[in-house]
Amino acid sequence: MTIGTRTMSRRMDTILANLQSQSSADWKVRSGELRAIVDLLGQGAALSDSFLPLVSLLREPLRQQLCDLRSTIVADACHAVSALARHLAAPHLEPLAAHLLPQLLQRTSVKIKAMSQPADECIEILVAACCRSSAGLNRCCAILCEDVGSGPHRNASAHRRAIGLRYLESALRIPWAGGGGAGGG
Repeated sequence: MTIGTRTMSRRMDTILANLQSQSSADWKVRSGELRAIVDLLGQGAALSDSFLPLVSLLREPLRQQLCDLRSTIVADACHAVSALARHLAAPHLEPLAAHLLPQLLQRTSVKIKAMSQPADECIEILVAACCRSSAGLNRCCAILCEDVGSGPHRNASAHRRAIGLRYLESALRIPWAGGGGAGGG
């Protein structure tokens, strides 16, 4: 069953308000709202033209949840981002990915596996989804190269650079819509 536009818009307004609100310190509420994003997508929200503009409003609230100290919130945020990556076309996903990839990369080097593993899985899904287009491939590769490169924004952790290189290699092997990709032929 596909969700109605009016119902979806009202639910997204509530989700955004609870994720953005400074007074919404109750992590269980935020966790529920992150799961609600996944539920909306499962009900066909991504098929609605009115959903796409709301995705850009999710960028900063999702990044804030990825910065949380609670592993449950980080895992739920990663799950929501992964669901968005599975349901959105690359052009609609790329701005979200560009905004969230740096924070997700930081989470992969956290020693708490309940945070690092969902972040790792989320990056894999996000990179695969974005690299379906040449623009997405370029954007993802630029972010990954900045993280592993030798510039001023490079990460000092050898472990994180190695992880970043693995994502970069994965991105270059994904066949994209404009051609075969580096490994696709």
